[in-house]
Amino acid sequence: MRGSARTFIRPASHHLLEGWQDTTNGVGVAGWAWDRATPDVPVTVAIYDGSRLLATVTANQYRKDLENAGIGTGHHAFMYSLSRHIRDRKSHAITVRIAGTEVTLRDPVTGTMPQPVTRHDGPPPIPHFSLSPLWRWWYFTALHRLPFPAWRPLALILGGVRLALDRQSRVLNVALLRALGMPTTPGNRWRIHWARAYQRQADLLLLAQGDRLTSQQERRGVQFGGHLPPGGAILVSVHHNGGLLAAPTFAARSYRLGTIIGADPVSFAPMDVTLQTYRQFMETRMRRSFGARQFSRREGGRKGLRLLAEGGYLMLYADEFARQKPFFPLLGRAMTVPRGAVWFAQHSGKPIIPYMVVPEGLHWRLWVGTPVAPTPQGLCNALESCIRQAPGSWQRFIAMAWLAAPLWNVDPPR
Repeated sequence: MRGSARTFIRPASHHLLEGWQDTTNGVGVAGWAWDRATPDVPVTVAIYDGSRLLATVTANQYRKDLENAGIGTGHHAFMYSLSRHIRDRKSHAITVRIAGTEVTLRDPVTGTMPQPVTRHDGPPPIPHFSLSPLWRWWYFTALHRLPFPAWRPLALILGGVRLALDRQSRVLNVALLRALGMPTTPGNRWRIHWARAYQRQADLLLLAQGDRLTSQQERRGVQFGGHLPPGGAILVSVHHNGGLLAAPTFAARSYRLGTIIGADPVSFAPMDVTLQTYRQFMETRMRRSFGARQFSRREGGRKGLRLLAEGGYLMLYADEFARQKPFFPLLGRAMTVPRGAVWFAQHSGKPIIPYMVVPEGLHWRLWVGTPVAPTPQGLCNALESCIRQAPGSWQRFIAMAWLAAPLWNVDPPR
């Protein structure tokens, strides 16, 4: 996820300076920086619009993910508002340097200079999280006053509202259609736009009422006529609406599941009330599906291999951005992919199997694909097959990052 404590290192004289320009949009710029040689002394960063210096800011704000990653005490983050600087329709190249040096912070996703922004570029969307107080009350309070869980009719109604309001997805939808080789006709654009609006609402409703849904209700909502290969496998998918239903559906058929959980979602956690509520509901669902087989990243390798050796199934989302290069083509764009699934496959001898929860009318279908090669490109192929099953379901906060990545056949990163 953007904003995690990934490190770009570049020595400058006798100092070791590190940092990322995590977020840049028409609202503001944020990131972190420190000097490893003097960790108790916050560094100053200089923020530029092209060659024009906008401001100097002290990188001394606290972020828990930095502390967890061993970046000093975690007080090395910075944020700066760009609202008063970006008022025209021109493109602005916002860069951040560590003051007094030539060290320029880079984008943690692409490893290159951040893309130029305009005043129309809003903050990176987090579709499940950033809700207004009214919507938070509706999803996490009002719904629990209903006599029984309800999501399909409400998803249809709320999806219609989102269809009119969610203009940002329209650009993404056209890009996805082109990447998938599908005609960008008005009918196709409307279908994928509606799918994204409806499925997002269904996902939110299922999440908000996850502690009220019984196993029988979850099974009735998902049709699964396939099977997994016996003896264990690594199950991979993209972040997608309806994905919350995959684990309980597999578990209901006696597949022994495990997963690897990441760190806190960085700087959004302390400032987003919705995210905190979301995590509480998610923990309830995770306990029901995985029990004690939720492994931290520190122990995930050892315990994940043990689970696979015992014939279990390790579920992973594989469309996050990895720290390591090289890049690989994913739907025509240069992407880095986590090597976890490939590592587990190579060390366990178990296959990598893609899966996707696909919407069909008012129900869902759990699709299971065929094994892919245990290589990063094989993993990209698996992710492409997942997206092709239901392009409108791909989570926007990941899909928008894909849209911002360089084109593979035009200017692939080195």
